[in-house]
Amino acid sequence: MKYDITEFEKHPAARKMFETSSIVVYEDQHPVIQGHFQFLPKIDSLQAIDIAFSEALKYGEQERNAGTIQGYHIGINMGTGTGQAVQYPHIHYIPVYKPEDEHLYAIGNRPKDPGFYGFLKNR
Repeated sequence: MKYDITEFEKHPAARKMFETSSIVVYEDQHPVIQGHFQFLPKIDSLQAIDIAFSEALKYGEQERNAGTIQGYHIGINMGTGTGQAVQYPHIHYIPVYKPEDEHLYAIGNRPKDPGFYGFLKNR
Protein backbone atom coordinates (compact mmCIF):
# COMPACT_ATOMS: atom_id res chain seq x y z
CA MET A 1 0.00 0.00 0.00
CA LYS A 2 1.12 3.57 -0.63
CA TYR A 3 0.38 6.58 1.55
CA ASP A 4 -1.60 8.41 -1.13
CA ILE A 5 -4.53 6.00 -0.89
CA THR A 6 -4.79 6.10 2.91
CA GLU A 7 -7.10 8.12 5.13
CA PHE A 8 -4.26 10.58 5.70
CA GLU A 9 -4.37 11.76 2.11
CA LYS A 10 -8.13 11.44 1.63
CA HIS A 11 -9.28 13.15 4.83
CA PRO A 12 -10.67 16.64 4.07
CA ALA A 13 -9.08 18.10 7.22
CA ALA A 14 -5.65 16.52 6.61
CA ARG A 15 -3.00 19.19 6.95
CA LYS A 16 0.22 18.32 5.18
CA MET A 17 3.17 19.99 6.87
CA PHE A 18 5.98 18.99 4.50
CA GLU A 19 7.15 16.23 2.18
CA THR A 20 10.40 14.69 0.96
CA SER A 21 11.06 12.01 -1.63
CA SER A 22 10.65 9.30 1.07
CA ILE A 23 8.10 10.64 3.57
CA VAL A 24 5.13 12.92 4.02
CA VAL A 25 4.38 14.66 7.31
CA TYR A 26 0.89 15.53 8.52
CA GLU A 27 -0.39 17.34 11.57
CA ASP A 28 -2.03 14.79 13.87
CA GLN A 29 -5.84 14.86 13.63
CA HIS A 30 -6.10 14.62 17.44
CA PRO A 31 -2.93 16.32 18.65
CA VAL A 32 -1.96 16.13 22.30
CA ILE A 33 0.04 19.35 21.87
CA GLN A 34 0.78 21.87 19.14
CA GLY A 35 3.44 20.39 16.86
CA HIS A 36 2.22 16.78 17.19
CA PHE A 37 3.00 15.41 13.72
CA GLN A 38 2.81 12.05 11.96
CA PHE A 39 5.68 10.99 9.71
CA LEU A 40 4.45 8.58 7.02
CA PRO A 41 6.68 6.50 4.78
CA LYS A 42 5.55 6.75 1.18
CA ILE A 43 5.76 2.97 0.88
CA ASP A 44 4.63 0.43 3.48
CA SER A 45 7.83 -1.54 4.09
CA LEU A 46 10.17 -2.03 7.04
CA GLN A 47 12.94 -0.12 5.29
CA ALA A 48 10.61 2.81 4.54
CA ILE A 49 9.30 2.85 8.13
CA ASP A 50 12.91 3.01 9.32
CA ILE A 51 13.50 6.03 7.07
CA ALA A 52 10.38 7.76 8.44
CA PHE A 53 11.57 7.08 11.99
CA SER A 54 15.01 8.51 11.16
CA GLU A 55 13.43 11.62 9.62
CA ALA A 56 11.33 12.17 12.76
CA LEU A 57 14.51 11.89 14.87
CA LYS A 58 16.31 14.41 12.64
CA TYR A 59 13.39 16.81 12.88
CA GLY A 60 13.28 16.49 16.68
CA GLU A 61 17.01 17.12 16.99
CA GLN A 62 16.79 20.19 14.74
CA GLU A 63 14.00 21.62 16.89
CA ARG A 64 15.80 20.79 20.14
CA ASN A 65 19.12 22.22 18.95
CA ALA A 66 17.34 25.38 17.83
CA GLY A 67 15.92 25.75 21.33
CA THR A 68 12.31 25.56 20.09
CA ILE A 69 11.56 22.56 22.31
CA GLN A 70 13.14 20.95 25.34
CA GLY A 71 12.69 17.38 24.13
CA TYR A 72 10.37 15.09 22.19
CA HIS A 73 8.70 11.70 22.05
CA ILE A 74 8.73 9.46 18.99
CA GLY A 75 6.69 6.29 18.71
CA ILE A 76 4.62 4.01 16.55
CA ASN A 77 1.36 2.15 17.12
CA MET A 78 0.84 -0.95 15.00
CA GLY A 79 -2.56 -2.65 14.82
CA THR A 80 -6.06 -1.90 16.07
CA GLY A 81 -5.25 -3.30 19.53
CA THR A 82 -2.96 -0.31 20.11
CA GLY A 83 -5.63 2.23 19.23
CA GLN A 84 -4.25 2.82 15.74
CA ALA A 85 -7.12 4.48 13.84
CA VAL A 86 -5.62 4.47 10.33
CA GLN A 87 -4.12 1.13 9.36
CA TYR A 88 -1.02 2.49 7.69
CA PRO A 89 2.35 2.86 9.44
CA HIS A 90 3.11 6.31 10.79
CA ILE A 91 5.55 7.66 13.33
CA HIS A 92 4.22 10.04 15.98
CA TYR A 93 6.41 13.01 16.80
CA ILE A 94 5.32 14.83 19.98
CA PRO A 95 7.36 17.83 21.13
CA VAL A 96 7.86 18.67 24.81
CA TYR A 97 7.90 22.40 25.50
CA LYS A 98 8.01 22.32 29.32
CA PRO A 99 9.66 19.43 31.19
CA GLU A 100 7.15 19.52 34.03
CA ASP A 101 4.38 18.61 31.56
CA GLU A 102 6.27 15.91 29.63
CA HIS A 103 4.24 13.04 31.12
CA LEU A 104 1.09 14.46 29.50
CA TYR A 105 2.44 13.97 25.99
CA ALA A 106 3.85 10.46 26.20
CA ILE A 107 2.96 8.10 23.36
CA GLY A 108 -0.24 6.27 24.19
CA ASN A 109 -1.25 8.73 26.93
CA ARG A 110 -4.37 10.02 25.19
CA PRO A 111 -7.28 10.85 27.46
CA LYS A 112 -10.75 9.87 26.25
CA ASP A 113 -12.12 13.38 26.96
CA PRO A 114 -11.96 15.30 23.63
CA GLY A 115 -11.87 18.61 25.53
CA PHE A 116 -8.49 17.63 26.92
CA TYR A 117 -6.91 18.05 23.48
CA GLY A 118 -8.02 21.67 23.27
CA PHE A 119 -6.65 22.29 26.75
CA LEU A 120 -3.21 21.05 25.72
CA LYS A 121 -3.18 22.80 22.35
CA ASN A 122 -3.87 26.16 23.96
CA ARG A 123 -1.16 25.98 26.64
